[in-house]
Amino acid sequence: MGICLSILLSMDIQKIVLELLASGLTQKRIADRVGCSQPTISGIAQGSVGKKRPSYRIVSGLVALRDDATFTHITPEPA
Repeated sequence: MGICLSILLSMDIQKIVLELLASGLTQKRIADRVGCSQPTISGIAQGSVGKKRPSYRIVSGLVALRDDATFTHITPEPA
């Protein structure tokens, strides 16, 4: 994978995570739904994806969660 494509991929993944967080999901809930750890989601949200690219499973899980028809109907977790 080229550097430009790698940077674009990491920006897109970060954008997805930030959208999910803005919808009211917590990092922990995203991680549970995707099947990874909360620190992984935190790293993606902070843009440190380039240091270690997430697996295909994580990326596809994030995309599926964002594209899930219920995404727009997610009830925010209590604070």
